[in-house]
Amino acid sequence: MSNNLKLLLLHLDSYNKNSFIYKLHEDDIFSTSLFFEFILEIQKYKELDGQFKIELVRILLYFLTTLMYHFDPDNQSITKLPINFREKMPNYVDVVEFLILKIVARENIDNDYIIDLLEE
Repeated sequence: MSNNLKLLLLHLDSYNKNSFIYKLHEDDIFSTSLFFEFILEIQKYKELDGQFKIELVRILLYFLTTLMYHFDPDNQSITKLPINFREKMPNYVDVVEFLILKIVARENIDNDYIIDLLEE
């Protein structure tokens, strides 16, 4: 297993207390730095085996669902958001949507597009 794959698997591990998903779900914290690490690990992959691809898409969809639920007025449980999160959230959603579409279509991921969106 490559080091890149090991890093990506750590980000997908819901029991890893240092993963983006764990912080978001368990600690109610949106960590911009962990989100960037997570996305930049994902975009390194061009071809994924079927089971891993399904798990990766499931996690990306979970992220989008989590954002939707946490911004529901009756369930705003993410208490630690970056200061400029509301302005940047559409970019985060665009990046995740872009990755899902590219993974499912087995198309190359345009790294420049992702980095541009994350840096805006």
